[in-house]
Amino acid sequence: MTEADWKKQYNTLVLWVESKGYSVKDKNKVDDCIVFEDKEIFINSQYKYETKLYTLLHECGHYLLNETKETFLKSHPIYPSDVTDKRVERSTAYRVCIVSEELKAWERGCRLSERLNLTLNKEKFHKQMTEALWSYVLDITKDLRITIVHPDPYGSATVESEDK
Repeated sequence: MTEADWKKQYNTLVLWVESKGYSVKDKNKVDDCIVFEDKEIFINSQYKYETKLYTLLHECGHYLLNETKETFLKSHPIYPSDVTDKRVERSTAYRVCIVSEELKAWERGCRLSERLNLTLNKEKFHKQMTEALWSYVLDITKDLRITIVHPDPYGSATVESEDK
């Protein structure tokens, strides 16, 4: 597919977002995120359109999860987007819920692409998803005493753990 094809699909997804009452803000060097209170989704404008499409699908996945928050809470004790207590943020349950929510957002975004008849390069989508999830794993474990011997998310990472 050409960059113009990816842009067309991205714009189709932007229209879907707008139909839900949200806006998409393409901004230079911004952290990709959804801000529920302001009904805005921020996407880094420096990305190529294929990457922007996959990123926006992921943020739409967060939107869809938030719409069915009660279902998520049935299998997870904490809804990460609602947490403001630093003690809870340090808990194992919170950390597991973060990774679960991120994975589910990628999965929901992928299913949304199918409903909207968007074409994805499944290999590239999976690679972007894997890299993003791995960054969350590294972030939520940064204060733990864990040494990752082989940090390649596609390899068989060897993890040596020390008790805290």
